[in-house]
Amino acid sequence: MHKTVPAAFALVALTACAPAGAASRVATTASLFASALHRQDGSAACALLTDAARSSLENDSGQACDKAVLAVKSDPSGVQVQVWGDEAEARASHDTLFLDRTAKGWRVRAAGCKPQGKDVPYQC
Repeated sequence: MHKTVPAAFALVALTACAPAGAASRVATTASLFASALHRQDGSAACALLTDAARSSLENDSGQACDKAVLAVKSDPSGVQVQVWGDEAEARASHDTLFLDRTAKGWRVRAAGCKPQGKDVPYQC
């Protein structure tokens, strides 16, 4: 795990098409997730995952979420947030988080994602 995850994100840009409040909430969720990883607090990080992401992580790793999530590499410094309805992206210098708006608020759908090139899906 990358040990230089900042405790808070520096919100660099918000999309014009999304309400500023939504982008701010996405940035807050992303910051809380990164902070939990930095503190090695797997329970707090898992609480910020979507149900599907939590299930997938547990199934893929064979471990409980609070242990498996600690393998996620995330260093989202200088984050740029884009929101499209109920989906969002928090792009940073080293990785990208994808988030969904849920009944519990914004939750991380995918973390530690890296671009693979133009017109190629991210590797998460």
